[in-house]
Amino acid sequence: MVRITGPLHSDGASKQLGKTLIFKTKAGRSFLTNYKKPGGVKKFTPSTTQLIMRDYMKDARDAWAGLPDSDKTAWRDFVTPRRGG
Repeated sequence: MVRITGPLHSDGASKQLGKTLIFKTKAGRSFLTNYKKPGGVKKFTPSTTQLIMRDYMKDARDAWAGLPDSDKTAWRDFVTPRRGG
């Protein structure tokens, strides 16, 4: 949210107003600039290994969803830590 000191006179302002305007203070002077999208940002492309691991996780998720409730309960009891030993 934009913070303005002395509105109407623009004595001071800071932060960003949407993706339209940016209020800045530099060397004791306030000024207003246009928002510019950062350049040089490449779209992320997952590696082959990442895609394989994602497929493994999807398979595990689907296998868990297919288990009967009794098996899920048994697994949860097995992995729940017990206190006192």
